[in-house]
Amino acid sequence: GMKRLYCIGDSNTYGYDPRSYLGSRYPESVRWTGILKQNGYDIINLGANGTCIPEKRDFPYYRRILSSYKKGDLCFVMLGTNDILQHADAERTTEKMKAFLEDLLSHEFSVVLGIPVILKQGAWVPAEELVDESIWLTEKYFVLAKNKGIPMADSRPWKVDLCFDGVHFTPEGHSAFAKGLMSVLEKL
Repeated sequence: GMKRLYCIGDSNTYGYDPRSYLGSRYPESVRWTGILKQNGYDIINLGANGTCIPEKRDFPYYRRILSSYKKGDLCFVMLGTNDILQHADAERTTEKMKAFLEDLLSHEFSVVLGIPVILKQGAWVPAEELVDESIWLTEKYFVLAKNKGIPMADSRPWKVDLCFDGVHFTPEGHSAFAKGLMSVLEKL
């Protein structure tokens, strides 16, 4: 049957359109989640603007929103960018992600870790330090996934285009991300 994918993420999973001031989103046909849907995936989009990695106290909330999860479904988790934008360091952010993934795994959810796209300098990313921290985060996530034996979707080779703010995918970026993620999911 159709592969069901629960997508836990931030604005780049939600599909935020940076050209709008009111937080509107790209049309479904443009968003990477929508492109996967067109390619036969059953997508449950749980992305929301501004989401950080949940704290321990919020783990039960995530288990509740995953309550329709069935064996064979997948949980795609891509978070950490907002933690970095709020000046958390890569080390602490990776520790938080590790705790969240361990909780999901302990409740029998199959997880794929999304390695977020590296930030670039732009309207939302004034400091080079934020870019450096996001590079560190991708390296630490890579090691975390390897050590835990968690499948990962490493966006670094996909050439995902970011818009003027240095954070959000352009329409071309969504398309490249969708293509990269589908090639990873097909191998699972």
